[in-house]
Amino acid sequence: MVTGCVDLHQSFKSADSSVPIPPPVPSKSDKRHGGNDVATGLGNSCVSTATRDMWDRLFNDGYKADVVIYTDNGGVVYAHSNIIGTASTVIKGM
Repeated sequence: MVTGCVDLHQSFKSADSSVPIPPPVPSKSDKRHGGNDVATGLGNSCVSTATRDMWDRLFNDGYKADVVIYTDNGGVVYAHSNIIGTASTVIKGM
């Protein structure tokens, strides 16, 4: 089990029940769940290494990107037209 993930195979309330026991409500001091110190939760991930590698290829390497956006400060952002079109009806119509 990966640290920080909810175990979906936890025992149920009773043998006859089909509703699992809900997870506890995060406390205000639990900084991983909306607290002020976001950086403490950055090392925890419930995503596989293969998925993170794929995201890196999509976002950092521009894998299969069909749109290139040049920023004012000289940066380059690779994008996918289907994602941008879904997010913006104006761009979708271009």
